Amino acid sequence: MDIQETIMSRRTIRKYQQKPISRAVLEELIAGARLAPSASNMQPLAYLVIDDPAMLESVFSLVRWAGYIAPLGNPRDGEKPVAYIVVLADTSIRASGYEHDAGAAIENISLLAWSQGIGSCWIGSVDRDELRALYQIPDRYVI
Repeated sequence: MDIQETIMSRRTIRKYQQKPISRAVLEELIAGARLAPSASNMQPLAYLVIDDPAMLESVFSLVRWAGYIAPLGNPRDGEKPVAYIVVLADTSIRASGYEHDAGAAIENISLLAWSQGIGSCWIGSVDRDELRALYQIPDRYVI
């Protein structure tokens, strides 16, 4: 799929096939994110990959799927994500303005995933405190 076709056909997906995504593919998506523009080339972002089937439900419970279509629009059993990529901004590298870097990185993840036939959904509504506690994410990182 060329870049124009990828951009023009990509959509937010909220129901997923239950096919595992290999760690190699997830790392490739992160490699694409790392190549997104970064203000002053400070590169304050880090990534947490959650693909352990035993942990997926605990993360799913912390995500708020599109409130205006909930609960009917929420993925049901057999449709839930098989992996999450959590984007973290290291405030010891950049105290503010990292949101732009995160947006560019997340868009790269979404486009690269779609070009490989993988649907995704960019979710900003998550219980950050619970996610931080679950994965013991240091305070210097903003989720």
